[in-house]
Amino acid sequence: MRTLMLAVMVAFMGLLATGAQQNDEPSLLDPRAARARLEQVYEQIHPAAVRIETRPEGVGSGFFISPDGLVLTAYHVIEDTQRFWVRSADQRRYPAEVVGYDALRDIALIKARVSQRMPFMELETAKAVHRGESLMTIGNSRGAFIAPRIGVVTSIGRTIRPDFPSDLIASTMPLAPGDSGGPVLNTEGKVVAIAVAIGREAQDGQEAPVFQSYATPLLGLDSLLSQIKAGYRRDIPFMGVSLGQLSDDEARAVGLRQGGVVVMELLEGYPAATSGLQPPRRLSENRVLADVILEVDGRAVQSANDLIAYVRSRQVGDTITLKVLRGSETLTIKITLTPKWRSG
Repeated sequence: MRTLMLAVMVAFMGLLATGAQQNDEPSLLDPRAARARLEQVYEQIHPAAVRIETRPEGVGSGFFISPDGLVLTAYHVIEDTQRFWVRSADQRRYPAEVVGYDALRDIALIKARVSQRMPFMELETAKAVHRGESLMTIGNSRGAFIAPRIGVVTSIGRTIRPDFPSDLIASTMPLAPGDSGGPVLNTEGKVVAIAVAIGREAQDGQEAPVFQSYATPLLGLDSLLSQIKAGYRRDIPFMGVSLGQLSDDEARAVGLRQGGVVVMELLEGYPAATSGLQPPRRLSENRVLADVILEVDGRAVQSANDLIAYVRSRQVGDTITLKVLRGSETLTIKITLTPKWRSG
C-alpha cells in the first residue's frame, strides 16, 4: 500500500525557520481541560471529516469546507493518483476531482460529487497557533476511520527539509500514514492547519529522537484559498536530476578536483536530460568524470539542500543558469524548470 504521510528524519534542532508566528501568547487551557474540550469538538464536528481513497491503492484524510462537497486535503494525498474518492462519515462514497492546489504548501482542494448538503468545518485563518496549545487531527491511520488524534504544539515556524513546505507546526499528535490531509482543530472547533508529515527529531536532553507530527498552517491564507477555489494550480519547479554530495576527500578519491553537489542521475522526460548535464562516468578503476554544480544563478551552491531550496523559490517556466565543473572544464548550463509530472 502506498504511504500517503510523508515521513521525515530531522537531524538537528538548528532547522528552525525564520518567520515564526509572533502573536501575543493567549492563556491556554489546562491539558486535561483542553483534551476534554477537544473530545467534545470531535463528537460535534467529525461528520464533516472524510477518508480519501485513491487509485493506485492508498488512503488519506480530508474535510468538507462547504455544503456542496468542497474538500480540503494535503496535495501529496492526491498527487500521484489516477482516480480518487471521498468517503464521508456515514460511509457514502463519492467520486471527486481536483479543483486547485498549491503543491509548495501541500494544500489541495477537491470537489466530491455529492447529492445532498454536507456538514462542513470552519477555517481559522486569522488566529495564530501557539507553543503548548492542545490540538486535534481527525484522520484515517492504523485502520481507523475518521478517528481523533490529540497532542500539544511543540514548536511553530518549522522548516524540516528544503523539499517540504516551510513554516510548519510541530506537535505531539500521534499521527501515522493515512492521516495526511486531515484537519488540525483547536479547542474552538476551527481548522487551524492541515496534517502533512511525521518524523523523529533530535532534541536537547533526549538520547533518542523524539516523534513529531507536522502540519501546514492556514494562518493568513485567505487570499490563496480563494485562488485555489477559483482553480489556481501551483506546481513545484523541478529540474529532473538526482543529486549527491561529496566531500573534498571523497572527490579526490575518485579523481575529482573538488567535492560538492554532484549530478548522479538525469531523469527521463525532464529538461535536465537534454540540458548538457551528464551523469558520472567511470574512466578507470580510481577515476570518475562527474558534473559538480558550483553555482546557480551566480549563487554558490554548498549543498544539495541549497540547490533544492533555491529551485523551489522559483516558478515553473523560469530558466536557471548552472555553473558546472566537469574535469578541468567549467561549463555554463541553462535549464528551464518544469512541474514534476503526475501520473494519470
